[in-house]
Formats: sequence, C-alpha cells, structure tokens
Amino acid sequence: MFPAVKKHLLSFGIERLEQTGKTHIVNGEKVKARKKTSNKWFETQDSISYWDLFYKPKICWKAIGRKLAFSLVDGGIFLTAPASFISAGESNEIILSYLCSKVGTYYIYKNSDTTGAGDIMLNIQSLIKFPVPLNTNVNINASDDEIDKDIFTSYGFTKDEILYINSQI
Repeated sequence: MFPAVKKHLLSFGIERLEQTGKTHIVNGEKVKARKKTSNKWFETQDSISYWDLFYKPKICWKAIGRKLAFSLVDGGIFLTAPASFISAGESNEIILSYLCSKVGTYYIYKNSDTTGAGDIMLNIQSLIKFPVPLNTNVNINASDDEIDKDIFTSYGFTKDEILYINSQI
C-alpha cells in the first residue's frame, strides 16, 4: 500500500475504518465502524462477484441519450461511465438483435425513464424487464428487415400490432 494513502485514511481514525460493525466512543462522540466483514480495514467491504464479466464479451450501450445504440464489445475491454453493459454469454448476439430491433426500440422508448430534456435513461433495471422469448429462431446474419420479421414472429404479433409498432418508431 502507498504510505501517503495509508496515512490519509488513518487520519479518519481506525475506529471508522475497521470492518467490525462496532460502535466506539471517540472524543465523547459515538462512531460506528463499517459493516462487519472478514476483510482488512483497507480492503473493499463487499465482494465484487461479477468482476469476471468485465473479461467476457458483452453488450454495451450509453446510459443516456435520444438515440439508442447497442454494440458487442470483446472481452477485456473496459467501459467508462455512463456506459453500461450486460453479458449473456453465448446469447449476446441474439439479445443484441432483439435490442436493436424495432420491437426493442419500441419497448425501450415506452418503458424507460427520461430526463427533463426527454433523453432516454436506460439503466440495467429497466433493460432486464425487456421480454425476450426463450425459444427464438432469429437469423442474426440476415438483413435488418429479416431480423425484425423473425422477431415479430417470435412474439406472435398480428399484422395490426406490427403496423402499430412500426408507426410508433
């Protein structure tokens, strides 16, 4: 550890930094330590169980904007905020097809929070609600129009429903 960083952190008092969950009296004031863990005082409190996803291929998108854009990103590429990502393993390309489809665009615009300026705020909490049929037969190598047709079929939409969705995007 860097000595200057250690000294700075310790200036807050070991009582505040330890991970015991205990309450201490410091200069007549109650000071609660961080929550109990088995870690040292200078280690993170929580395990980061998803850390390995950063090294896997993933679907990424910008979190805020008027125009939706999703992309596949190779494993080992790191994103900066406010970009977000999901990793669905072997299903990445299928899920990307759904997200980039007309159905995906319609669903996301209708079900996402917006900023005061009207930009979409697409966070993981709203994205995971996007229903992707389990048994899909989408040719990811086809044209965009063919992929949209396959996706409309996978949901069982009628011609009127397809016309409505197309008219809304």
